[in-house]
Amino acid sequence: MRRCMVLAAALIALSAVAAMAQRQPAPRRPAARQPAATQPAPRLPAITAQELLNRNIAATGGRAAYERLTSTTMKGTLEIRAQGLTGTLEIFQKAPDKFLSVQTLSGIGEIRQGIDGAVGWAKDPFTGVRTLEGVELALQRRAARFNAVLHAAELYERMEVTGQAVIDGRPHYVLRLTPKEGKPLVQWIDGRTFLITRSEMTVQGPQGEMTMASRLSDYRLVDGVRVPFRLVSTIGGAVELTITITEVKNNVPLEDSIFARPAS
Repeated sequence: MRRCMVLAAALIALSAVAAMAQRQPAPRRPAARQPAATQPAPRLPAITAQELLNRNIAATGGRAAYERLTSTTMKGTLEIRAQGLTGTLEIFQKAPDKFLSVQTLSGIGEIRQGIDGAVGWAKDPFTGVRTLEGVELALQRRAARFNAVLHAAELYERMEVTGQAVIDGRPHYVLRLTPKEGKPLVQWIDGRTFLITRSEMTVQGPQGEMTMASRLSDYRLVDGVRVPFRLVSTIGGAVELTITITEVKNNVPLEDSIFARPAS
């Protein structure tokens, strides 16, 4: 779950790009299909939210494997096919609460977003450098929390299993995590593998709120922790963004200075 939150945080910086892309002459795509409420409910054993999180921790490597990590870097590619946009992604995260994402998109340029543990910020070709506040900052702080799955009870004031659903013929639990500030994060967790396969969240940016529905797949073991190497998200119900991770490194030395807010 920690890695899923990191990837989701990287997508926040692309909300401005998504808004821009919707204004381009491209066919509108339907929102990513989430589990339909009308599908027959699977028969999975009852489970509490914390028990479900514990099963997810175990399935992705175990608490000890997470606790051995102190930093993470990721590289990957981006694609917004309908708008003909491609690019690269880099993510840097350092315990306990520092985060930086850098996206470079063809025809747009570089988009950065980070938090130094206290100050959250964003820099893009549309708005320049700005300081994050309110709900946008709260979301960034949650995303930046290293090993967030181990600290879910601190990050969310309410955690609940709200039901079950069938996705691709497999039974899933539906987990709803409600923070003190901002909209809930909903995750669909496979009832057999206990891996997250779907998520839905609301991101806040200069253009306002946007819903982001994501599909996670291609989990691979890196230093004892399973990481989703592919994430396909529909932003604002129209723009489909595909992230493919190409490299993950852990416990890499990272200077605190890279997370600092750049000069205006």
